[in-house]
Amino acid sequence: MGSSRVINFMSEQNSNITNFTEAVDLLNNISKESFVADVWIPSMEKTVKIQEITAKQQKSLIESAIDSVISKSTFSKFFYEIVYLNCLEEKNVIESFTIIDKISIALSLRQQISDTLKIVFQENPKIETNVKISDVIEKFLTYKHPKSESILFSKNGVEIEVEMSIPLLSEEGNFDLYIYGNDKKEEDQIKEIKDLIASAFLGETAKFVKDIKINGNSINYNTLHIPQKIQFIEKLPASLIQNTLEKAVEWKSEVDKIISINHVQNGENYTKTIEVDSILFLSN
Repeated sequence: MGSSRVINFMSEQNSNITNFTEAVDLLNNISKESFVADVWIPSMEKTVKIQEITAKQQKSLIESAIDSVISKSTFSKFFYEIVYLNCLEEKNVIESFTIIDKISIALSLRQQISDTLKIVFQENPKIETNVKISDVIEKFLTYKHPKSESILFSKNGVEIEVEMSIPLLSEEGNFDLYIYGNDKKEEDQIKEIKDLIASAFLGETAKFVKDIKINGNSINYNTLHIPQKIQFIEKLPASLIQNTLEKAVEWKSEVDKIISINHVQNGENYTKTIEVDSILFLSN
């Protein structure tokens, strides 16, 4: 190849690279302006702007379903990263999203892919129906996000107060990674299952705890690492933990009313709750 042909070849390549880079920059700018969804945030009672997920982000969410044991922790991590990257709000706003806000966000982002969601109630024989995601999202407009509440325990002059709130989306990934991810390393499968159930019981409780006071003195719960939080929860009276769990279940039940799908077929009633996981982002 002569020198002039080499120069021309290199010029063409540089031109292509420049055009590609400009095309990517252009697409990024367009995405921030045009490929944006108004998402209702229940905890704030207002909408925020979040960019639609890209094909690459959808691929990452779907891939998190491959490992069934750690898929929960992987999905939580990927999903928060996507929300953090795609949301056009300030950092402090994003970090205040709760796991209930997460449901509204996930459904809104899924709606941008397709407003139709197939719900499978039973595999054999197949019982299924299609629902409009927009109809589910609309129900969140009248939903009242829970405020912080305190659970009290008093006995023999000792008073313990557990302040509860809906967990933050920003914290969920780390909790799920610790609860569900670490147990993957167990060699004994029976022990793995037992440990996973025990860890989930305590870990899910610890998620909802905002602070703990003993005789009016805070233990600065939020400054503790996740293992320390769980260790402290382990030492609390079982009746106090039971009351804490009941409140968390009550909050969850209110949300489930919004995302539960009812279907009647052949005289039989079927109900299923929409799961916010990697499968949600598979196209029907």
